[in-house]
Amino acid sequence: MGCILNRIGQEINATIEKLSKGGNGLARVDGFVFFVPLSAPGDELVVRIIEEKKNYGFAEIVSILKPGPSRIQPPCPVFGKCGGCNWQHLEYGEQLRQKELIVHEQLSSVVDANTQWLPILPSPSQWRYRNRIQLKFNSPQLGFFRRGSHDIIPIDDCPIVEKQLAEQIVALKSMLEQSHSRVDKVEAFIATDETIETRLGNDPLKKSAFSQVNRSVNTLLIEKVLEWSKSASPELIFDLYAGSGNFSFPLMRQFTKSSVTAVELSQEAVRAGQVEAAKKNLSPKRIRFYQSDVCLFLKRTCPEASCLVILDPPRVGCESTVMDSLAFWRQTRIIYISCDPASLARDIKRLKAACPKWKIARIQPFDMFPQTDHVETLVELFIDS
Repeated sequence: MGCILNRIGQEINATIEKLSKGGNGLARVDGFVFFVPLSAPGDELVVRIIEEKKNYGFAEIVSILKPGPSRIQPPCPVFGKCGGCNWQHLEYGEQLRQKELIVHEQLSSVVDANTQWLPILPSPSQWRYRNRIQLKFNSPQLGFFRRGSHDIIPIDDCPIVEKQLAEQIVALKSMLEQSHSRVDKVEAFIATDETIETRLGNDPLKKSAFSQVNRSVNTLLIEKVLEWSKSASPELIFDLYAGSGNFSFPLMRQFTKSSVTAVELSQEAVRAGQVEAAKKNLSPKRIRFYQSDVCLFLKRTCPEASCLVILDPPRVGCESTVMDSLAFWRQTRIIYISCDPASLARDIKRLKAACPKWKIARIQPFDMFPQTDHVETLVELFIDS
């Protein structure tokens, strides 16, 4: 059914079928799809239409006629107003189930007949897991942006932030007010030496932050990367989008006869990796950090030896030329760590389009970000000879 015009503001009944990429519930009304924020599977709702496009629209909840079986009372007093978490109203088991469904849906067009789908690994902590937080400041308000706006929702606590960090929010607000600071944002994080650090505006980092916001899941992720790579026996390891060496150092320890090349654009991250390598007295023949755009690095690199490539790009995924370059590295296995299954699927399609022999061995999601729709996904790719 096509779009019915002039329905903005109209209230209609809708039942949520499932959750979609982006975290919104999906409902079909007379064959037309509506996305409904903050809804739960099975919710029977009265919703108000706020936007309509040709094939889909957006609606907001007016009232809940009958809650879905997984809907719970969110513990955070600003949930629904704050633009951060969007799944606190779901039982944790349902969050995991929906994330698995989203990963399956996004990657179904690129999997192979023999691809192994592994179950999502839950976070050891559903709450108090974030070791980093970025707050907005407009005196006297310190907090997060209101959902869909740049107004600030003031907070004194955040239930997904590690306790020792969350306890600093009130003191941080007082410090900013007393200093009459003109910054509009402040980042607070637990440094790798376990001290609490703050960065005002775009000031340079004084200490290194953890590579991932969820330390417990990051440990699981590293363990799985090491497990999957054991049989590779690579002569060369390329850690692309390496940060400060989250995977580089563990891989170097596992493969004692391999050399590791870590490529990262951020000067701060590269410097942190180099400092860590110097502390460990590691030879450049074992591990070397390059500050470079990954595309430019690959243009001048064409290894003949067997390789293991780690890809851990930002949410937007890899540039197309990265996948085009890697497609023809014959003696190579790729382990791709993604925080967005849509860009992951797009990149795998690019790789296969350039060289159809690439296959997906296995896929495993990780719940790096409980209480949100974001999901981390690990994929192993190889060339079928």
